[in-house]
Amino acid sequence: MKYLMSIIVFLLMTTPAMAVDQQELTFMREFFNGIQQRSFDTNREYCGFVGVDEDGYLITTEPTKGEPDACYAKDAPADFDYFASYHTHGAFSEDADSELPSSDDLIADIAEGIDGFVATPGGRVWFNDSQKKTATLVCENCVMRDPNFNGDLLDPTEKFYTVETLKQRDNDQ
Repeated sequence: MKYLMSIIVFLLMTTPAMAVDQQELTFMREFFNGIQQRSFDTNREYCGFVGVDEDGYLITTEPTKGEPDACYAKDAPADFDYFASYHTHGAFSEDADSELPSSDDLIADIAEGIDGFVATPGGRVWFNDSQKKTATLVCENCVMRDPNFNGDLLDPTEKFYTVETLKQRDNDQ
């Protein structure tokens, strides 16, 4: 029993706590499913902000069309109460490490002081926690997947990254 408790304590200490609640994740999954196909068809990232309206409902800004590997959201309206960014990662390419946030993705959210959600061509959703300075996989195969996606052509991903581990991965590519 003491051994089992030690394992449980170790797992709790080494497993990152998911800072996104189920309502936010459900909302983001539905939202990403609405823009993933456009992202694949145009091979462009789409980005914007997530907020709360006056009635307490989650909302987003209109997606801004970016480039194949970058997106700079238009400023949110002055009365838009936002708490997170969002962006897609475009179409699948074996030459792009698009199945996780880049170090630049996480650094941008940290610099803006907001959290972030990232959808990948392989159907993953990541959560960038600006306070903890981490990226955590919050669901896998939970949003639309690019029909051309082939995970066998990519390096495996972990479920948790820091800025430093993302930079190390960037340098290894």
